[in-house]
Amino acid sequence: MANLQVFMQTKWRSMVKRNKSESNRDITYNQLNISKENLKKTIKFEVSYQMSKILTILKQVFQHEKQDNWYNRIKGFSTDLCEKLEGLLKKQQLINLEFLQESRQTIILKAYSKKLQQNVALKVSNYLKGSLEPLKREYDIIKGIKDATNIVKIYDFIYFEKYLISVLVMEYCEMSLYEEMELYKQLNKWYSQDDITSIIIQISHALSQIHCYKIIHADIKPQNILKTKDGRYKLCDFGISKRLSLDSSNTKDINGLTFKYSSPEQYKHFENQDQLLSCKTDIFSIGLVFLELLKFPLNESNAKKIRENNYQELKSLGYLQNSGIFKILRQKLFKEDPSNRISSYELIYSLVGELQFSEKNLNQLLSIVRSIKKQETFDNSRHIQFISNLKLYYSLLEVFIFNKLSKSFISQLSYPPKNQEENYVQNSCQQQEDLNLTTNISIDKSDSQSKCPEQIINDSKNINYKKQLPTKYHFIADALSNCSLMCEQLGKFNKAILLRGNAIKNYQKAYSYSCVDIAKQQQQLCWNYYQLKDYYKSIQYGLKSIDMYRYLQKQEKNQFIAECYRQLAWSYQQINKRYLGLESAQKALSIYILIHGEKPHKDIAYTLNTLGYIHSGVKNYSKELEYKLQSLEMFQQLYPKTSHPSIAAQLNNVGVAYFNSQLLDKSLMYYQQSLQMKKSIYGKAHPEIISTLKNMQEIYKILNQSQNIEQIEKEISNINIIMQKQQEDDSILEYVHFQQIERLSLDFSEQFHQIE
Repeated sequence: MANLQVFMQTKWRSMVKRNKSESNRDITYNQLNISKENLKKTIKFEVSYQMSKILTILKQVFQHEKQDNWYNRIKGFSTDLCEKLEGLLKKQQLINLEFLQESRQTIILKAYSKKLQQNVALKVSNYLKGSLEPLKREYDIIKGIKDATNIVKIYDFIYFEKYLISVLVMEYCEMSLYEEMELYKQLNKWYSQDDITSIIIQISHALSQIHCYKIIHADIKPQNILKTKDGRYKLCDFGISKRLSLDSSNTKDINGLTFKYSSPEQYKHFENQDQLLSCKTDIFSIGLVFLELLKFPLNESNAKKIRENNYQELKSLGYLQNSGIFKILRQKLFKEDPSNRISSYELIYSLVGELQFSEKNLNQLLSIVRSIKKQETFDNSRHIQFISNLKLYYSLLEVFIFNKLSKSFISQLSYPPKNQEENYVQNSCQQQEDLNLTTNISIDKSDSQSKCPEQIINDSKNINYKKQLPTKYHFIADALSNCSLMCEQLGKFNKAILLRGNAIKNYQKAYSYSCVDIAKQQQQLCWNYYQLKDYYKSIQYGLKSIDMYRYLQKQEKNQFIAECYRQLAWSYQQINKRYLGLESAQKALSIYILIHGEKPHKDIAYTLNTLGYIHSGVKNYSKELEYKLQSLEMFQQLYPKTSHPSIAAQLNNVGVAYFNSQLLDKSLMYYQQSLQMKKSIYGKAHPEIISTLKNMQEIYKILNQSQNIEQIEKEISNINIIMQKQQEDDSILEYVHFQQIERLSLDFSEQFHQIE
């Protein structure tokens, strides 16, 4: 009998634990401890006290199990409606329903999906409560996110119109970050430094995943961060989120907030509905979540004081006051003015110097970095400027990772085969060209002479060409090269040259791939110096690259040699050696046609534009127009029904050709199309936009349209102000966070600062 009592007590405790989230539970185990006197009064037959206690427990367990149907625990739906819903869900192959939680707007159930063969969570809403639209918006927002490793998956959205019910079928997670933190508090334990680093990495990545789609979450809090069975943390609940349009950076159209985690502007918006909100509001909220991970006892009172920049109460928390992470949160995340906060792509980079990294966490971060590198930069569903910055900062993190990882760990990492590496460089060249097609783009070339890595190049032919297994130098060099590519896409050509110089240094130490990697860097330096209008240096590196490719690969008909010829043509044009420019462009076109055939290809399209540009130099404007129109047509075939940087740039170039032919109406039409597409791609401020505006201004001067001239001058001035502000805020200059990185990979940092 004693064993039976122990068994029943154990069963009861486990049942209570399973249902601990139920707020309206009427019975607890302690309530079953009735006194002996009361027991004697209620029981009509004689049994021992222990036996009566066991019978009472059995009775209560039976009653609770009887009431444990999921719909008996829901207040918002009638029993009849719940029974009908259960039948409808069964037809959708969703069975074994269990109650999880209920809010004012929705009910969360656990179910088993026969279709997916796994457990799922069901977010159920009644139309009458006005919750259909938020759930439909949540479904549309999450389904549009690609590569969402740290976002809760959405599998389906089901309407039951007859019963006015909608169901969101989502990934099932074990618990929320809030529940986990509460559990740790009860157990009088907390996360290790390794755990905190892992959580910060994952949440930061989740935020950057949605921000690259210009999605404002607007409700970041531990309750909306879920933990999967395998320990991954994921962002959920996009019920009040908002996806901004391509030409917008803020909105007023967000209703709802959680006071404790709201930013200053979100709190003001709640009070008067007239405050603009941007993605930076999530930065403030995530900072408060990070504070809680540091074991700060956050409540509505001290959260309000943080919003008001009042940190007096923190003086008693010495361990937090002296925390490097907390100082960064104050300086970069808790700024009252959202424009002074960092962006989500900078989060991990800003904190990396203060986080503690194990090899496991470094590998976790490396996996995230590599997944981002694979993403297409010119994806019209994403914010191109954001994802370019994301790739830049995460490539810098890759340099940090490979300097921290052990040699034995690095030796186990996969290195891309030669053919994959070549494809990657070809794609890189395409993306580089996409941003630099526009004729006569204006780039500041200040101090470019002091940054030439020529002394590095001169020794490259003396290197032993024996192929070796990849070392950390290979990986660091690749990361630096990728950083350089991202700097080019962002118009930071001075920085790109410095990064390429250090990539070459690391390739020299690695002796990789018979120095083909160094030849590739020279090829891209040729284009960098062209953008800085240092045309002689551009020609110098282009010719060096061709010589090295010929030496290494013993052939002329090579993709990279064609690329060098095409880039050389632009520089020859600028120094009035047009016959050499035309010859180089024709050589490039011949090689590309041999490689790709007559079918449309981006390389052929770029070269056709180059030929048009060369013909404009000799005032053969009919040939210029012919080649540039062919190029535009080919780009439109390659990227149909979409906005693409190549098309936007080529529209501008066709406008230039019509301008040279004195067909001003046609020219202005193409400029306007180009400008509209560039703004949709790059946002409000980018050198490419200025280039087209200046071209339009030339037409208005000829037409004596002073009002349009003034309007364009004002717009260019505003863009320059924004770009200057971006330059000042550019935390790539803050290499204090990279003090752990060895000088061998970033030994240009002092020179880097001098340039700025």
